[in-house]
Amino acid sequence: MTRGVRLHFRWLTKKITGFSVDLTYVIFAQYVVPPINKTTISSIRFGISIKIVTMRQVAIDVLFQEIPDEICLGFFMTGCPLACAGCHSQVLQDAAAGDPLSLDAFDAWLQRYKGLASCVLFMGGEWEAALPEYLALAKRLGYKVALYTGEERLAPALEQMLDYLKTGPYVARLGGLNQKTTNQRLTHVPTGTDLTPLFWD
Repeated sequence: MTRGVRLHFRWLTKKITGFSVDLTYVIFAQYVVPPINKTTISSIRFGISIKIVTMRQVAIDVLFQEIPDEICLGFFMTGCPLACAGCHSQVLQDAAAGDPLSLDAFDAWLQRYKGLASCVLFMGGEWEAALPEYLALAKRLGYKVALYTGEERLAPALEQMLDYLKTGPYVARLGGLNQKTTNQRLTHVPTGTDLTPLFWD
């Protein structure tokens, strides 16, 4: 009697400097069960699916206005998929623009500004697959962490890592955070406090 067994191994994530790599291992085994009830494996096939996500940035700058009462080391990441009409940072929509930001390079920037900047801010690309490792490193070094996104909601696990979160796409007729008509919101995540009115003075 010939039987086929398909074994699906759980998703594994292999982290390489500057990359997030998702590996799916699938094993297919055909085996023969002889009359003496011993199992003989006749063939095994391995299938591997790999998806690589690269963090890329076009600029790194010290920012004083984006997060109230914080001096931010800002990373402008490429690959934003939202393409908001009237976006003033259209270069961030091109996923191939800029230079790779490896975890080692990111660490070097954080070490350089430790004690000078108080918060690390990511703006632009929506890199949910790779971002948590970068946020975790910043937090280990004593930084607060913030994300500017045009999305309305984030995955709960990612949101819980943040100290500050700006949400909402840019809508030109409503304006940005400095306009009372804005649809965007800046939230202090640990307390749920809406900090948007602080931009309205």
